[in-house]
Parts: sequence; structure tokens; C-alpha cells
Amino acid sequence: MVRHLWIYAYIDSPAWKGIFPYVSALRKDIPFFKDLAVENYYTHVSYEPYVIGTRGLTIYVMAKLLWDPSVDVDKLLDEYYATFFKSAREPVKRYYERWEKAVNEISIQQVREVFGERKVDIRDIFPEIVFTSERISEAKKDIQEAYGLAGDSVVRKRIETISKALDFTEKLSFDYSRQKPE
Repeated sequence: MVRHLWIYAYIDSPAWKGIFPYVSALRKDIPFFKDLAVENYYTHVSYEPYVIGTRGLTIYVMAKLLWDPSVDVDKLLDEYYATFFKSAREPVKRYYERWEKAVNEISIQQVREVFGERKVDIRDIFPEIVFTSERISEAKKDIQEAYGLAGDSVVRKRIETISKALDFTEKLSFDYSRQKPE
């Protein structure tokens, strides 16, 4: 057995620069790593134009869990939304939960129904299964509602960052969808 265990984990995919929900995985992984007596946790976050809009929530949750793996993640998420989005917290919460749920619901059966037996990766799956036009449309409504509820310029700037990240993800999804083989 090893005496010292270190983990190097990607909390995103270098192949996908758009929105990448990962809170559900961190919620399970980091406490599990503590139980394994992991001494060091290294990670990688890809740089992209809208990193705070695409990875901000994930980075926040990861940092808090690494500090205290026993933290109640649901309370932590409520704190995040209330602290950073104040009166706009509910539509922002809905926005993030939509993506988290979409990723968690991906199944092998669903991938096979969409792609058959051909080899696929995240650049195929995310545009076709997660970032559908319907979900993007609903997310844009959440962002518009959040703008309307934002009480100050700082909160509006944060919502603007999320909006830009969604626009970026939508364009990325469109580009990847256009490149797929027939």
C-alpha cells in the first residue's frame, strides 16, 4: 500500500470550454477522498474567456469542500446564491440547477439513441444532449429574470458574466454540432 496518496483531478474537460457543471461530483468525491486519507488534492481548470461564468460555482464549492469536506453542500449553495446574487438568487439557482440536472441525467442509452455506436466524446454529447436549444432558451429566461431582480450594479455584472458564458456555450455547441460527421 502507499503511504501518501495525492489526487490530481480535472474539474472540467480540456475538450469542452463551455459551461461545465460539476458540483454533484465534488459533493461526493471530496468527502470520499478525505475518507481515503488523501493528503493533497491538485486540480486543473482550463482557461477560457468566461471562466467565472462557466466554472465559478464549481470553483467556489470545491474550495469550500477542500477546506471542510463535511460542509452541507445545499447550505453552501444557498449561501453562494444569496451572497453573490442577492435578490436575483432564485433565477440564478434555477439556471445552475438546470445544467447540473442535465449532466446528471445523461445515460448510456440516451447517448446510443442519439449517436448509435459511433465513438463520441464530450464535444459531441454536451451540444446534442445537455445544451439543447430548449434548455438554452429556458436559461436565457432565467438570466433575464435575474437581471430584472438585480438590485445593484455588482450583481448585474455577475449576471452579465453568466450571460456571456451562456452565449459562449451556445456558440460553442453550434460550432461542434456543425462539425459532427453525418
